[in-house]
Amino acid sequence: MPVSEATPTPALHPSPPIVDSVEASGNLTDLSSMEGMLSHTLEELRAMKVSQKEAHRKTNEQLSQLNANLIHLSIWVSQAEQRISDLEDVQNRQESVTSQIQTELQELQFKLDEVENRPQHYNLRFIGVPEEIEGSSTVTKVISDLIYKCGQC
Repeated sequence: MPVSEATPTPALHPSPPIVDSVEASGNLTDLSSMEGMLSHTLEELRAMKVSQKEAHRKTNEQLSQLNANLIHLSIWVSQAEQRISDLEDVQNRQESVTSQIQTELQELQFKLDEVENRPQHYNLRFIGVPEEIEGSSTVTKVISDLIYKCGQC
């Protein structure tokens, strides 16, 4: 900057601008209309605030209801899981008992087969004895005769 050009120094207390009376009265009208607009905007903001509070209250109610439902469902699921666990325990015990019963049944079936078949192992078969002969005395007489005949052979 050249030295010859000096920068103006600001005044310590600036003086208010000079406004003519026509311009000032226009500004008052503008201020009045602005005040009305601001008042209307303030009312709208208050209405929005009330609306927001109501929406917030409804949202909180819905959240509370959802929380209660969630707690209810959580309890219900826990109880269902416990019942399922109990039923699984009962099923496991019954499967064990069923397995034991099947093993015992097989053992008893084997024993029954042996008891039924054992007398057949020790049966004597006599050839030449007619099948029509019944009664213990007749059978005894026929067997005695056969033994006697075998002894003579």
